[in-house]
Amino acid sequence: MHWFHPPVHIETDKPGLTYVCTNVEGATAELMKWTKGGPKWKEAVEVCVALIEGERTPDDVRKA
Repeated sequence: MHWFHPPVHIETDKPGLTYVCTNVEGATAELMKWTKGGPKWKEAVEVCVALIEGERTPDDVRKA
């Protein structure tokens, strides 16, 4: 697991609800539930995958 500290807040597919995420794997899973994804969503997913492959850091994912 790749941990965030402090946790990252991610919008969910349910209006008004956010997911408080403590790790990159959870953030990736939540992002993959989205049915619509724009440029920021695409960047966030790409950075999550790059971290899992050892190419980025948790701070990179937090920024995305």
